[in-house]
Amino acid sequence: MTLDDIYNYALTFYGIPYEWGGDGRNYGYDCSGYVQKILQFAKIDPPGDQTAQNLYHYFSVKGTPLRARGSIAFFGTPERCSHVGLMIDDKIMINAAGGGSNCKTPHIAKSLNAYVKIQPISWYKTPPFLGAWMPKYSF
Repeated sequence: MTLDDIYNYALTFYGIPYEWGGDGRNYGYDCSGYVQKILQFAKIDPPGDQTAQNLYHYFSVKGTPLRARGSIAFFGTPERCSHVGLMIDDKIMINAAGGGSNCKTPHIAKSLNAYVKIQPISWYKTPPFLGAWMPKYSF
């Protein structure tokens, strides 16, 4: 497996609706559910259902600080990391975004333009970019 394989897998979810708390079992993903799906594919998913905060704590200890393709990007503060995505390069990521706690149906997701999408990291002002960590991929 390579970073290209992981990136290509991540792209297969492009356009899937955002679902608050979603892990793909219903119709969509939230940010952490989407990143966990990618990490499962790469066989490095931390055990259990992870929030953005929990993923931040895990990778800020077990990863390498690096803003590059394959890194996990985090947004918020160390005390309240509230968003996560997979970096495509040092400026762009793919992530499940645009929804919020009220985004619980495909209809609401569509009305909010909330889905798995590619965005520049600079698009996020709130929450602010916290940092990026490269997982220890095994290839």
